[in-house]
Amino acid sequence: MRTFFVRWKDLSHVPFQYYVNIDGTSRPLDKGYTSTFAIIPPKDDLDVVHVHIVDAFARELENRWNITEPDFVRVAAKAAEAWLKGDPIPPSHFYGPSMLKVDAGWYPRKPDGSPEMAGNPYNFMVETAEPWLSITEWNPDRQAVGAHTPPAGQRTEPHPSIVFGFTTDVCPALLILGYEQFRKRARERGLEIAVTLAALNNLPPNIHTLFVPAELSQAAYRCAPGARVIALEGLINNPIFDTVIQALASEWAQTTGDALARA
Repeated sequence: MRTFFVRWKDLSHVPFQYYVNIDGTSRPLDKGYTSTFAIIPPKDDLDVVHVHIVDAFARELENRWNITEPDFVRVAAKAAEAWLKGDPIPPSHFYGPSMLKVDAGWYPRKPDGSPEMAGNPYNFMVETAEPWLSITEWNPDRQAVGAHTPPAGQRTEPHPSIVFGFTTDVCPALLILGYEQFRKRARERGLEIAVTLAALNNLPPNIHTLFVPAELSQAAYRCAPGARVIALEGLINNPIFDTVIQALASEWAQTTGDALARA
């Protein structure tokens, strides 16, 4: 049995106006209400899922079922739970790999057609029938089952970490989209790197590159003096993403070659 622990993340200060679709292109997001949930352990390499309730359906929730805006997060939590359990969700209801669309066409519902609502949408647990390690056995630094294992005797080097940094005062929604774009492109290149969003006062070790909005450049240099800091003027579709990925690919190839030579 696989168990997920889910926690609502307060991103009310972040106006979600765009999303990144499956091909990595940013698109305007339908007007509505977005709830964000952190997931431990990750599912399908995603540690965060966003649930967007379209405005027209939000009005239906209010008028038909008397579900008001403070309770939209309870509907969103049930949608996140459905995704974690692997319930069938129409492909048209994924804005992208990490964002679900909730409207009259799809929503978790009771037999009478009314929406299901989580009792506690802020911290909850989801159990699935999928065989998996328990949460006490899960180690985020351990390679996933089926991941590449180096030949016997071959030494491995620590993987670099790419971080998109923010502060509580500066966390534009487009930074999150840029993070998702970069992570998708790195995965497509087969790079074994950690790509994370992190507050500047809580950065991980071994940072290779730290992306930040331009106004945080000086703070980033102070918080990560050993990292390469890139201040982004354009937070999405930025050509520097491909430049960094290409550099990482070259560095990774060199590291792998050196390790093989030493084996």
